[in-house]
Order: sequence, then C-alpha cells, then structure tokens
Amino acid sequence: MSMLATAARPRRTTTTIERPSLSVVRTPALRRSIAPFLTLLITILATAMGLTLMLNTQMAVTSYEIRDTRAQLVELTETAQTLKAEVETLGSPEYLRGAAGKIGMVPASTTFIMNLQAGTITALQEGQQ
Repeated sequence: MSMLATAARPRRTTTTIERPSLSVVRTPALRRSIAPFLTLLITILATAMGLTLMLNTQMAVTSYEIRDTRAQLVELTETAQTLKAEVETLGSPEYLRGAAGKIGMVPASTTFIMNLQAGTITALQEGQQ
C-alpha cells in the first residue's frame, strides 16, 4: 500500500524562480549643522559666567556696606557712651548745687509737700522726712 500511495502522488518538479536578492538599505544621513548646538552652549556658558560675575560683584558691594555700617555703629556707640557720661555728670547733686549757686539760687530753708488730690501744701519740720 505504501507503494501505491507514493505512486499515486504526482511528483513535484522543482523549479527555481529567481528572486532578486534583498538587502537592508540605510536611510541617507541628514547633514546636521553643529552651529546651533555650539551657539546654545556658548550662550549658556556666557550667561552662567555673567551671573557669577554679577553675584560676586553684588557680594563685594554688600560687604563694603556692612563694613561701613559697622564702623558707623562703633562711632555711634562711642557717642552714646560719651553722652551718657555727660548726662550722669550734669545730673549729679554736686554739679546741680554748683550750677544753682552760680545763677544765685540758695537752698530752701523749709521743705514743702504738695498734695495734689487734696490741693494742700504742708511744710515739713526739720528732722521729718
């Protein structure tokens, strides 16, 4: 039976059909200019350097302002201390007594107490306080 089956089948004839050979074709490379990229890089670099220079300059200006302000603060502190010492000297009882004597004032012989609520003036005896 196997012989019959093989005999009954028609024989295939091998015919070769010539096909063109296929190959991968690359797309043509586009010519890109490097100029825009370099322009962008140079612009970024110049901007960064410019900003750095501006910040350093501003920091130097601020540093000088701080130095001048500190010098002014020291000067004002010295002036305040001098004025405080002068106020203490001018407000001392000895100085006031001398200044009052120069303009002809004399010490009071009697001390008086004024009561504003009652509207009265009371003389103190010597030895009372």
